Amino acid sequence: MVTLAPQVGELATLAHPLGRFVFSQRIVPLGLTLQRFGDGGVAGPNRFDVTLLTVGGQAQTTAQRIPVRDHFARSQFLEMTEEERLTRPSFEEMDAGVEFSSAAFTVSPNPVGADMEYETAYLDIDSRRFNGTRRDKALRRVGVDLGVIGVLAGQGAAARAPQRADERNRAKIATRVDITPATLAAADRVAFAADPAVPLAGQARIVEMIAEQRFQPNDELRSQLVEEFELVGV
Repeated sequence: MVTLAPQVGELATLAHPLGRFVFSQRIVPLGLTLQRFGDGGVAGPNRFDVTLLTVGGQAQTTAQRIPVRDHFARSQFLEMTEEERLTRPSFEEMDAGVEFSSAAFTVSPNPVGADMEYETAYLDIDSRRFNGTRRDKALRRVGVDLGVIGVLAGQGAAARAPQRADERNRAKIATRVDITPATLAAADRVAFAADPAVPLAGQARIVEMIAEQRFQPNDELRSQLVEEFELVGV
């Protein structure tokens, strides 16, 4: 039960020590060399990457970052023929940002503490005013079975409220099924073994658009892009 509050004169944004920062955008995919942007060409920089992150003055390493991915339309960023527009996927998942955390945080050495207290009041039905509870001597030795309480609670107004249905549905869909994309590789067209002359790393191993850009014109005469499990010996 902790509330973060800025000190007098503090301008920095505060975050919980266990929190994570997330940066994401949908303008361009990261790591892709752009050939076009929308309906026009590219006159300035044609590739964008997140190269440096600092938290509390400390630079984040690549291992501390988790890619945030989103779907991008290939035709908005690469030149395509009409045949490619019809046969290629309309959208492909690519890096759109990063998620990261850090141990470079400080906690005030002078926290402000407060005791948590609460007050209970009961409405007296007869007098229509708050004056505590009235005991019924006839019910002194009567108890209610916990199972009955559970059944009644499940049929009450609170249990039947729309937000309760939302909570139950949210619990059912909280577990996501993620399908990991097949790893890509460059294969020799004759032996169909891995071609070490075309190194694929990072996003190039899972995103076709970026993998294709790793091939030089002469490489395509010797190699082709395949899913890694298709290689001979894998």
